[in-house]
Amino acid sequence: GQRRATLARLTPTCERTILAEVPDSIASASPTLADDQYILFATDGLLQVLTFDGQVVQQYNLASSARVMASPVIHNGVVYVLQEDGTLNIIENSGLQGYGNAIWPRYRHDNAGTGQLGAQRLDASAAAPPPSDGGQGPKGAFIAFHLEVSRAPRVRALWPLLEQFMALADRYNAKITLQFSTTWADYVYRSGLLKTVHAWENNGHEIALHHHGPTHKFFDGYTNAPDAVRTDGWYGTEGTYLGTIDDLMAFMAPLSQRGITSAGMSDEETDWPAVVLYFATDSGDSPSRDDLLSTPVETVHNGYPVVEIYNAGYEIAHLGDAAVTLADVEAALQRA
Repeated sequence: GQRRATLARLTPTCERTILAEVPDSIASASPTLADDQYILFATDGLLQVLTFDGQVVQQYNLASSARVMASPVIHNGVVYVLQEDGTLNIIENSGLQGYGNAIWPRYRHDNAGTGQLGAQRLDASAAAPPPSDGGQGPKGAFIAFHLEVSRAPRVRALWPLLEQFMALADRYNAKITLQFSTTWADYVYRSGLLKTVHAWENNGHEIALHHHGPTHKFFDGYTNAPDAVRTDGWYGTEGTYLGTIDDLMAFMAPLSQRGITSAGMSDEETDWPAVVLYFATDSGDSPSRDDLLSTPVETVHNGYPVVEIYNAGYEIAHLGDAAVTLADVEAALQRA
């Protein structure tokens, strides 16, 4: 049948009323409540502002026809809508002020994404605090796991440790980026663990890609440049060519219900996927502890625009002096 984005209201007794429908479109983002009387409903290339009974009071054509994957944000009376292709729409003079008194106005509750009922909302009534960093912009931290290309027995042995770690992450409300390689994805599929991975994603963790390209010792089999596979010396790989990067993304797609939009990988100049927007990497041939603190930069890989940030490896033996310790992490957080 025809695709149709639908906004519906459910009562406590599960009675359903359709408030809006947009044909030939998909609603991938949760709606946002505004000013105690409006709903912001984002679909492919379109933002509608509706009353609680479904009357459209305003609509905006977005800058591209791409999907909206995150709930619209309101801050200081300005509406922000981010699309899957990286386009950020900034809508001023919308007449909207903020989230009002709604208990849970948007996905993960507030602009900080705390997912906590008691968290402070950022709206027009709360002035933004002055920057404490001399105006250099916001800072953040993330933890990314490279789930490395490994043989099935090793993945099987490590999986219980990953589950234990994710339980701790949920306990302390730490959000983790899990960069899955093909061998870990294959283990998930064969072991019936997709519900577990989806539950992690629903808890606010990110499902991302980890790819070893043709010049990596442990090539995962997918590349747009099969002629570049190295066979010399230590780099001689046991990997077999399995397909293109489009084939890789199709294989990885079931892992994420929202779509994979970030990666850590090698051979980005030939293999960067079109749909991936963010790159978490080390500093190439010279990894350093200094990579713990990094400023995101806009760049291009394989012809696609990418936001890139460096990271540092935690207690990874082959990095030698470039591997960081917990003390290094704590010191970096103090400096940030």
